[in-house]
Amino acid sequence: MGQASPLSATEYVLIQPQTNLAESSTPENIALLQREVILRAQGEAVELFDGLLPLSTILTFAAIYDIADEAVFRLLDGRLVLLFDHQPKGTMRSEEVDEIIWAEILKVKSKGVTVQDICGPKSEVIIDLASIWSRVRENDDIIARTKVFIKALFGFLEPAVIVRLRGEIPNLPLISAVYLVRPYGHRVIFDDARGNSVNIFSNI
Repeated sequence: MGQASPLSATEYVLIQPQTNLAESSTPENIALLQREVILRAQGEAVELFDGLLPLSTILTFAAIYDIADEAVFRLLDGRLVLLFDHQPKGTMRSEEVDEIIWAEILKVKSKGVTVQDICGPKSEVIIDLASIWSRVRENDDIIARTKVFIKALFGFLEPAVIVRLRGEIPNLPLISAVYLVRPYGHRVIFDDARGNSVNIFSNI
């Protein structure tokens, strides 16, 4: 009888889109970026990195939301943070992957509702991410501060036909917000500081 093979830690595919939205965020460029991401991320455990503009980060994250098995985010200081795990069973991952943010997201999700659960959702809810982020100053560490931000954000979540996110904040809390907000809107829109207004998710 052969020995069982030892478990190996998850290996991540680095998602580094080449399409640049800094100069032009046209619908064609956005579609190009998301197609590029989807081709690499489908059915994979993926790694995003903290070097993209907020709009590129959000659109990359939106592209992997439904198709990646798992996603981690590499901060500028090298730390890895688990963003989500959509696998049906528990998985073994390296000790260096910090799971605090995902644990907090799961706590908040367990108390929430989805827009599909509501007969008459509001027409539009606007969430000022920059304002919420500026209020949570208890900790300078980005992971600890993002955990507090997630708790604070929950108080602003309401089911709506359109949920509009406004304001630029660091990428880790930004994509954590996108993940949490997704079930609350038939459409989720992001308005960045440069005047771009982009549809992130749509069920309509």
